[in-house]
Amino acid sequence: MFARSGRAEIGEAIVQPGRIDVGCAQIPSDIVADLSDFVPLDFDGTNLVDAAIAEVRPGMVDTSGAIRDIGPLSPNTMAPIFGLQVKKSARTTGLTFGHVAALDVSVNIGYSKKCGSRGGPSALFTNQFRVESGNNPGPFGAGGDSGGVIVENVATNPRAVGLLFAGSSSSIIANPIDAVLSAFNVSMVGGTPPAVTTGCITGWVTSSADGTAIDGATVSEDTGQSGTTVSNGSYMICEVPTGERTVTASAAGFESQTKPATVTDGGITPVDFALDPTPVGGSNAIVDCITYKTEGGRQGDKHVNIEVLVVDDGGAAVSGAAVSVTVTFPSGATGSATATTGTGGIAGFTIKNGATGCYVTDVTDVAASGLTFDGAEPLNGFEKGADLAPDADCRSGSTTCGNGSSAGSINPNRPDGAGLQSVIAVKRRNEAKLLELTGVVGVGVGLSETGEPVIEVYLDQERSRTRRRIPAVLEDAQTRVIVTGPFVAF
Repeated sequence: MFARSGRAEIGEAIVQPGRIDVGCAQIPSDIVADLSDFVPLDFDGTNLVDAAIAEVRPGMVDTSGAIRDIGPLSPNTMAPIFGLQVKKSARTTGLTFGHVAALDVSVNIGYSKKCGSRGGPSALFTNQFRVESGNNPGPFGAGGDSGGVIVENVATNPRAVGLLFAGSSSSIIANPIDAVLSAFNVSMVGGTPPAVTTGCITGWVTSSADGTAIDGATVSEDTGQSGTTVSNGSYMICEVPTGERTVTASAAGFESQTKPATVTDGGITPVDFALDPTPVGGSNAIVDCITYKTEGGRQGDKHVNIEVLVVDDGGAAVSGAAVSVTVTFPSGATGSATATTGTGGIAGFTIKNGATGCYVTDVTDVAASGLTFDGAEPLNGFEKGADLAPDADCRSGSTTCGNGSSAGSINPNRPDGAGLQSVIAVKRRNEAKLLELTGVVGVGVGLSETGEPVIEVYLDQERSRTRRRIPAVLEDAQTRVIVTGPFVAF
């Protein structure tokens, strides 16, 4: 590392090959540049980048910016996105290929105290991304690859995506390249320094009438970034250009509201809304979706969870409604129960250790203050062992047993179908407590097998006790535990 984990001084000689390759000696004939700037590491707070730059000595380095086995790069950059196919060429593992597996990663990185040593302090990094090698043979990176530029996997002039700086036995951690360039106010070869930097806006949307959270509200700002509230009415919008912005919140059944916000580079600006209710087009309580899920259970017989979503004529979630159902089981027997909807308009029912076969739900009544149940419900059915779970059967569809839909068709206003930024907001509210658990080395956001954002929790080794303390769901966001091993600076 150019800056020796923050212990270097401006003007220090930069050598090639690196000192670790020559027994940690510094050989005068190997000097190719002089350290010109670096971002100090904060071992007591949080960090965004681990990076340094050097001024090349004349004639010692190819100034075209071409990378061995990759060639010249585009002057433009790109942000990491899920599944993006990437490559890099660096000192230890050479040219390797992988994909972006997780975003908004907060992770503790271990640093060595001196050249060639092991063990030392750790530093917390936020807003990183994680790369896996996937089906490609060998790791994407290893110790000594630090400083390798990760680029999109295209044949010519790829755009830079990130800067490799750390990893574990299974994953690589990288700084988003735009954060690195912004830290030094520099650009890629042939490009221009970044003129616009970004931050995030976050907060809650509630009803001014009774203070209840409004889920499914749309929050947007004047440059076009937007998000949707989930869970307890929370939202988060990121990649918002810095400066004076206007933010608007709107929801079915409520008057829209606009507020000013001052966005700072890398900062999180709080803006809360209390929306005034407006009359809806009618007075009915509507069963919009019936969703089936499976989880837990014993000896392979998972519980069958049934969720009934109730909305009003304006499409707003109805809380506090008593929902009565009769469920027909695979055996032909029936069972009845009543549950109350929460702030998201969902009433939940659980069938413990449900048998394999077809389940059908009949909503017999919805009792909601000021609203009348229209008596209708979506055609629904869930064949455990055949249908995908979650299986969301909504009024717009016609799903029955054996034709189960996937999670991708869930109403986007529901927590299950919430956007990436909403799950990131949940992760950020809970990550401090997760990172306090024994063996937890990081937290990020990845994708489930059905393409839904999930909160990933990274362990240094298999720890059954810690696994038991990590809930399967955090504020309606699913979690997934991954044993990555400890992360160290490469």
